[in-house]
Amino acid sequence: MLLLLFVQQPFLKHRKTVLFHPHKAVTNKKLYIPRYNCSTPLVELGCCHKGRNMAKNIAVMMTSILLSASAVPMFPNLVKPDVATASSSSSVVGRKRARELLKERTKNVKVYMVTNQAGQPFLAEGVEPNTQVGLFFFTAADASMMLMQMSQGAGGNARIEAVSLDKAFDMVSAKPTPSGLKDSKGRDLKVVFRFVPEVSQVQFYRQLTKSKPLRSVPVFVAPDLTLEKDSENLIPAFLDKDDLEKSWKELKQTHPELPLRPKIEAVDLLDLLEEMEKGNNSEIYQIGFYAPRKNLEWLQGNNEDES
Repeated sequence: MLLLLFVQQPFLKHRKTVLFHPHKAVTNKKLYIPRYNCSTPLVELGCCHKGRNMAKNIAVMMTSILLSASAVPMFPNLVKPDVATASSSSSVVGRKRARELLKERTKNVKVYMVTNQAGQPFLAEGVEPNTQVGLFFFTAADASMMLMQMSQGAGGNARIEAVSLDKAFDMVSAKPTPSGLKDSKGRDLKVVFRFVPEVSQVQFYRQLTKSKPLRSVPVFVAPDLTLEKDSENLIPAFLDKDDLEKSWKELKQTHPELPLRPKIEAVDLLDLLEEMEKGNNSEIYQIGFYAPRKNLEWLQGNNEDES
């Protein structure tokens, strides 16, 4: 059973509100919450029978945010592998500078959370004892699925808000916070936040890593693919495997000698962000994150339908 509650504290102090309005139905699909225990499998986020029926009848909520505020960048200027230059040696970056670089690399990537009008996130029942979980989705479509399941019970006040990845990472990394609520036995409930991966990306991750445990969300990188941005060469890290393959196809049009398909490596987003936060290896900041392009397409499509 999915337990949905409000957090009493205003966690999202610097949020970008994305308002969704009723429009059309979306077919049901599964959502998964990763446990933060590498030895355990992913846990399905379910809902009660009433919630499932409600999801069939409630319309998806649509966005009225300016697309430019949460737009996903188009594919960058791609560079042939042998043209790209990279430092052959790494160096240590100070902790403060590491945080600055991490924010720089993640601030333009948006994740999505279902909240009430005050910006307080709805919480799901946690897998850990005495915890409630706030969920960050990496696609607007997945967030709208949760919104559908709960909007009637929330009195129509539920909405989706876009949060930058750097702020979401701070919340996911934070220690459990008192929620101000108690369970049926009178014990205080703690609030934690989790990244929720898209099911299809988890499947790709398992194929590439031979079912290596996943802590959070998959990130896909092609070592031979680089981009030019502000006079520097970056390694694009895609949150959607299809975007990486499309980007490689675009590069191959100007460099037909490249292999038909790129060599793709999959890593865990949380592992990557934690490593960037440490500042032990300057080369890791050559990575540039790219949110799923279908977020922009989804927002544009819904706005066109509404008009």
